[in-house]
Amino acid sequence: VKLGPSNALYVLELYHGPTLSFKDFGARTLARLLSHFVAGEDRELTILVATSGDTGSAVADGFAGVEGIRVVLLYPENQVSAVQESQLIVTRPNVYPLRVRGRFDDCQRMVKDAFSDDALADVPLSTANSINIGRLLPQMLYYAWTQVRLDTSDLTFCVPSGNLGNLTAGMWAASTGMPCRGFIAAHNRNDFFPEFLSGSDASFRPSVQTPSNAMDVGAPSNFERLESMYTASELRERIRGSSVDDEATLARIATTAEEFDYLADPHTAVGLEAVSRLGGRLARPSGTHVILSTAHPAKFADTVRSATGRVVPVPERLGALDDMPKTFESIDARSESLTEYLRSLD
Repeated sequence: VKLGPSNALYVLELYHGPTLSFKDFGARTLARLLSHFVAGEDRELTILVATSGDTGSAVADGFAGVEGIRVVLLYPENQVSAVQESQLIVTRPNVYPLRVRGRFDDCQRMVKDAFSDDALADVPLSTANSINIGRLLPQMLYYAWTQVRLDTSDLTFCVPSGNLGNLTAGMWAASTGMPCRGFIAAHNRNDFFPEFLSGSDASFRPSVQTPSNAMDVGAPSNFERLESMYTASELRERIRGSSVDDEATLARIATTAEEFDYLADPHTAVGLEAVSRLGGRLARPSGTHVILSTAHPAKFADTVRSATGRVVPVPERLGALDDMPKTFESIDARSESLTEYLRSLD
């Protein structure tokens, strides 16, 4: 979608899949790949997923009913939107949502601990988070598709970022030969990576809650992957970082609606604000900028309506959630609690 009169600013809407999130690209591809590899196995494969919002619903929808696989979702209590939680806890075959009394970082830690837990050594485990390369490889394609469609190498991708998986996929696409100028890593107040890119002595920290909750990650797991593949100087040469606070996020939702008649969700708004700061005046930025729009604004309808005064049209698939049966269980933010739960499934 082109914003403004020039050919300099675009929004790449990646949310037209079944769960209205860009995560559908990787999750559904991974589900089909894993279903092939587990065919004929004696025991079910358990997929562990930590989610701050959109990953969980995409994985749950993509893996629901897949033979030989069950999915256990961990999401932080009171830190996902009402729509996101409804999507997570809709009753699906072989999908088990767990509401964790903690932060997303706790959920991610619990999943990682499970893989090294001797008490689970006999349980076949995998993950559908972006630490699984099968999630990221499909996401490389829409970067290359965009570059071919726009037919320019004077192209900067602005990636709303949290766990850095989407950005990693973009870097891989560029490393395989896709021509572009580089990337903007657009973060909310969870700003470890922008601080790292600025040359500061950055360190992981507990996540803080923001309107762009899918990016509320204090310790991004894909940072280790980026560090292992690129030097610090290479990362700082190819990627610029920006941290956008809550007030600026909501203000950008409002100005985007007013200036371009376009409703942006909070994550996309973080990207738009980052381009405004780093790419020049938003209506006519320097070079061609593409903001990756990762979630449908209807998933954050209350936030968008509060910022703009406009009612967000609700897709039918979201409107139907209210009438669907739902189920979940709650656990403490302890790795032992997850181990006990997984043992109870056998």
